[in-house]
Amino acid sequence: MIKTDASVYLVTYLDSEKGSSFDIPDILKFGSYMLANTAAYAEQNNYGFRWLNIKTGSNYQPGDARWNKVKIIEKALDPIDGWAKDAQYLVWLDADAIVLDLGLSIEEIGKQFPKADFIASADIRQGYLNSGFLLMRNTPWLRNFVTQWWDIVDRSVKCDQDAFDILYDSYQARYNSGETNVGNIREKVAILDRDALNSDPPAMTNQKDYNQVLHLMGEITPQRQKIFQHAFSNICQTFEKQSLKENNSILPNQLGVTREFLLSTASDVYSLHVEKLMSKASATDPRPTVDAFNDLSVACHHLVDIYKTINTPESLQKYRNLYKKAYEITIDWLRDFEKNMKNSPDRYNIATIYIYMLKRTAENGNDYFHSLELSQQELKKTVAEEVLQILRVLYNILNEASRPFALHMTSLMYHNLGEMTYNLFIESDRKSKESLDLLEEGLSYELKAINAISTHFEDTDNKSIMREYISMLQLTAIYQCSINDYENAIKTWNKTLQKAEALAGGVVISYHFHHLIGYYFNAAMCDFTSQHLILAKERFERLLEIAKQIGYDPENPPGEILHSIGILKEIQRIAVESPKLMEPFTFSDNDQDADELDEWEECQPGEEGCEEVEVDTDGNILQTQKSPRAVSVDELDEWEECQPGEEGCEEVEVDINEIEDEDEDEEEEDEEDQELAEIRAQYLKQSQRFHSNDQSDENNNNSHEIKDDDEEDDDEDEEEKELAEIRAQYMKQSKRFQNEN
Repeated sequence: MIKTDASVYLVTYLDSEKGSSFDIPDILKFGSYMLANTAAYAEQNNYGFRWLNIKTGSNYQPGDARWNKVKIIEKALDPIDGWAKDAQYLVWLDADAIVLDLGLSIEEIGKQFPKADFIASADIRQGYLNSGFLLMRNTPWLRNFVTQWWDIVDRSVKCDQDAFDILYDSYQARYNSGETNVGNIREKVAILDRDALNSDPPAMTNQKDYNQVLHLMGEITPQRQKIFQHAFSNICQTFEKQSLKENNSILPNQLGVTREFLLSTASDVYSLHVEKLMSKASATDPRPTVDAFNDLSVACHHLVDIYKTINTPESLQKYRNLYKKAYEITIDWLRDFEKNMKNSPDRYNIATIYIYMLKRTAENGNDYFHSLELSQQELKKTVAEEVLQILRVLYNILNEASRPFALHMTSLMYHNLGEMTYNLFIESDRKSKESLDLLEEGLSYELKAINAISTHFEDTDNKSIMREYISMLQLTAIYQCSINDYENAIKTWNKTLQKAEALAGGVVISYHFHHLIGYYFNAAMCDFTSQHLILAKERFERLLEIAKQIGYDPENPPGEILHSIGILKEIQRIAVESPKLMEPFTFSDNDQDADELDEWEECQPGEEGCEEVEVDTDGNILQTQKSPRAVSVDELDEWEECQPGEEGCEEVEVDINEIEDEDEDEEEEDEEDQELAEIRAQYLKQSQRFHSNDQSDENNNNSHEIKDDDEEDDDEDEEEKELAEIRAQYMKQSKRFQNEN
């Protein structure tokens, strides 16, 4: 639909011809309904709408159709000959996105964000935004920004969303350095909640009844077709009733595409889809291809999302059985293939297939591992060892340039074991010998994981892998704090926070920035438990500073914010009552390797072998010592591997057997005293809460201040009760410490 006087234009790119590696051959099966829905929305609001394709000369990046949107936007808004040059707003929609609310006003959204020229929703993964639905104000700043977006990277290497992040970071860095003429990117670009102008995927499990846009990212064609057809059918029926002047001619909410409808449709579609793919993957004649197993894996993930959402004992058992069967099929295929591969004349092609099937089998094993319950720890260990053995074989047959991704997968499986062991520890009697054994076992897994990942990815700029590395460091620090190895715990926390701050880059809209709160809280709690009060104070203060930047509601702040404010008050009280406890701590230099220290040994300045340690304003110990190795905390449902030539894959040779067979010799520590154990239990309770839920991913651009004035504590408040208990135990321990010194 072409209008010449519209103030708002909608545009999309959709083509069934093969012009890119990201094209969908049967796209018109759902794309035709997307076009019809969007045309109806445009007509209802007097907006212009353009559908572009290869025939209109709009395939600007044949290698990656995702990039077409950027050049399309640039050309549409060209102030001289752009077809939307006179429009106030331009809206981009991906071919798998539709508007569910025909009354959605683009102009009203623009009024809500008067300073923003670029409005979009946040992405679920590593990036800042999802580009499936973009609202842009036609301004000189926006046009210049889009031009730079197209030019900033090698488009054959980076996708459009990754390039956007790089451009955003560069704008913020320039603005912070004094180049105010580039504009304040935080005002010019508004990144909203994931479901504000998009879907929080998967929509079938996360859609709310007030969501106005549906984006079926990652779904298969039959699912998209049924959903979009249903939406357009409701539009047609309603308009027909209106033309006949019937009384009930009102559009159903969300065009009838409710969460319940999405889930029901997905259940039917993916159950049938998985059944067909499972049969295909199980066939012996013809032998299934690698693509067949990849398709099965993707389909299983969708069906598992459905089973988890239904969340009944029966559906959860189906979820476990599904991943078990997928793993067993790939294992059987792999064993049969290994028996026959030596007789094949095409050794190169056979080797390539073998490599991809080893990778796929390891990934399926990872899925099966995560599907098992914690009570099945022995089976989980068996599956993990099978996967590790597969990865050893994979590592040995890969060339040197490709080996890092095998080590990356290896590190994640060791981390899976470390996380499983930590959860077992949480459920154990923490004063028992079994509990101590679990800590030692879990730490050994984590050290193996960190040894693998740090070899190739110590300074990687791959955000996904760096986040995994940071999570590994965090869990290692938690383990070290749990066994009272505070010296190494502090150093590991320093490294964790240093890398986490670098990853966040000061970009408040990034969920990496939001994760800083969890990291700082856990680190500060460890410092507080170990009586490193100066360091704890600095970290709690940094946490509150981050919270203010993010914009948590001061009237209803999260629990960790309240807890941090309360402990800071406690530290202030201690500073008055016991000032000696606020002095810098010192560590004994006894030439032991940091990883072998079981107990932190206190000493007084001036004592032989005792060196004073200074702490800077960032919470870093200034004394130079070897940093401990460290490891991962996120429960990953999918592994994100890298391929040769991909970002983050470095050509470094590592002996996987050294990683696997490395022995971690640790001395048994003395029995803890009762007071310290009670305090530590409080810390472990907090760290487990943040370990299992790293931090909310929500993005919020509104800035609010956190109140930190000294108000009277509410005796009925649960957080204050918990803090009071910690304080009583802490002061008792502190007095004993003072008496001993």
